[in-house]
Amino acid sequence: MFPYSHEGKLPQEFDLGLVQSIFASVGGDPQEFAACLSAGTYADAVKEIERVAGELGVLGTPTFFVDGWAIPGAYPYEVFRGVIESLLRKGQ
Repeated sequence: MFPYSHEGKLPQEFDLGLVQSIFASVGGDPQEFAACLSAGTYADAVKEIERVAGELGVLGTPTFFVDGWAIPGAYPYEVFRGVIESLLRKGQ
């Protein structure tokens, strides 16, 4: 959904019923979700998050930051461990 929020609309392929079903499956109220979405309750907060992410160079999720290094994407633990260990060695 977020890539389309700057356009002020949802993509054509957005399936509200599917999202409501997923939301309900984790204990949420699907009608409350739909009302919140329609009202744009969190639209300003999403825009602010997008602005900050853009300033940081974040182009997608997930993106992790380790001591100023951006690690875009989902990687196994070993990748993060390697980055952290490398940074620790450089700091010694």
